Order: sequence, then structure tokens, then C-alpha cells
Amino acid sequence: MTNRPKKAGTAHETHTVRWLKRHGWPFAKRITQKGNRDEGDISLGDGIPIMVEAKNEKTIALAEYAKEMGAQVVNANAETGVVIIKRRGTTDVGQYYALSTVDHWNELALAVYKDRIRRKRFRKV
Repeated sequence: MTNRPKKAGTAHETHTVRWLKRHGWPFAKRITQKGNRDEGDISLGDGIPIMVEAKNEKTIALAEYAKEMGAQVVNANAETGVVIIKRRGTTDVGQYYALSTVDHWNELALAVYKDRIRRKRFRKV
């Protein structure tokens, strides 16, 4: 007897890792749960402080996922995190949903654009 939800989740994680490897994250891999301190489902590589959780469920529960993500970011000693949610009607991971909180999104945006902000390259509108 197989556990269908677990099997679907594992397939989603594997499919997501393959996509990430083809799109700039060559060291992406599935990670195994370590006891009751879940650290997410996918590592982007050693030294990359982003926790990735993958969800493949019929009913999307944003508040639950955001809360879980926050705890997993702490457990993984990561700086930020994202939840990749399978979107019905497509198998293209690039079209799936990416969930984060504004705090976690801000961490990512500042990491990318901090130097530009310091050099004041943005025009005032």
C-alpha cells in the first residue's frame, strides 16, 4: 500500500529540483527531514541561505504555508525562504506559484539591489 500524498510530494520535489538545476542552481537537491525540526524540502547548494519548501496539494493554504516557512527558515539557519506551490493545469515549474512573506521577499530584493540603491541609480518618480 502506497501513501499517495507522500508519493505526489516526492515527485513534485524531484521535478522542482530538476527545473532548478536547468535554471541556474546546479547544486540543487532534495533534503531529508531531520526529526521534528523540518528544514524544508530543497537545498539550492551548500552556503546558499535560502530555504525551499515544495507543496503539491489540492487545497492551497497560504497562511499555513507562510507560518511553516517561517519555522523552517529558523530551523535551517537560513536568511530567507520560499514555498513553491504546484499550479494545477501545468507541469512547468516556472509557472508554479512562489510564496513568501513581505519580510522574506524584502531580504531577497535587498540582497539583489543593495549596491544599486547605495549608488542611487534609481530615478525618483
